[in-house]
Amino acid sequence: MTSEQDVTRGRCVEYVGDDIPEIQVWHGHPGVAGDVLADLPSAEVIASMVGGPTMCFGPSDLRPLDETSYRQRGERIIAGMHPLEDRRVGDPITADGSHWP
Repeated sequence: MTSEQDVTRGRCVEYVGDDIPEIQVWHGHPGVAGDVLADLPSAEVIASMVGGPTMCFGPSDLRPLDETSYRQRGERIIAGMHPLEDRRVGDPITADGSHWP
């Protein structure tokens, strides 16, 4: 894996797993990577998702995302839309004004 593909602290990322409706995290959901927990067997990454939770992800669940896509998808999340698909998914779980990590 090259450094360009690595998910590092402070980098914009996207969630690439299946939709998780019960916590309002969607395939393509943008966020910002936090700490990398390298001492765990799977080297999990803590990520704050736009309009959603901050949680641990496995390394294969996240991939780097450019800042333009981060902003565009984040606007969709805040508007209650899926980040990639043309469908409503409901209001973000965070309070107004605290949507962006």
